[in-house]
Amino acid sequence: MHQQLVERQIKSPIRVYRGQRMSNIEVDLLADSIGKLVSMKSFLSTSLDRKVAETFADIQVGSTDDETVFVIFIIDAIPNEINKTLRPFGDITDISYFNEAEKEILFMVGAVFRITNVAQDFSKR
Repeated sequence: MHQQLVERQIKSPIRVYRGQRMSNIEVDLLADSIGKLVSMKSFLSTSLDRKVAETFADIQVGSTDDETVFVIFIIDAIPNEINKTLRPFGDITDISYFNEAEKEILFMVGAVFRITNVAQDFSKR
């Protein structure tokens, strides 16, 4: 899978979105981690389309639970052209189940992100 993502590696910086539900405790942990690095323990599926991310967050089980909140991750991803042995991310739109509708960018297990901001948008759910 690593090699397949390397072959599909995005060549220029992009902005992608991931929508999901999180517990209030998890959101608080993210807020306490601003400026720190976090690593993903699984593949991370994202979309080039924010509306797609919002839809995925809405259809998750337990989405009406008062103890969870609607979260949109906004990820500004910069490919590492020098060291391709790092965790790649690639455009898998053409092999994704939903194809063009999803516009899926997949990040490899172990991808590392820096949390730069955690904000609440009261105009959303």
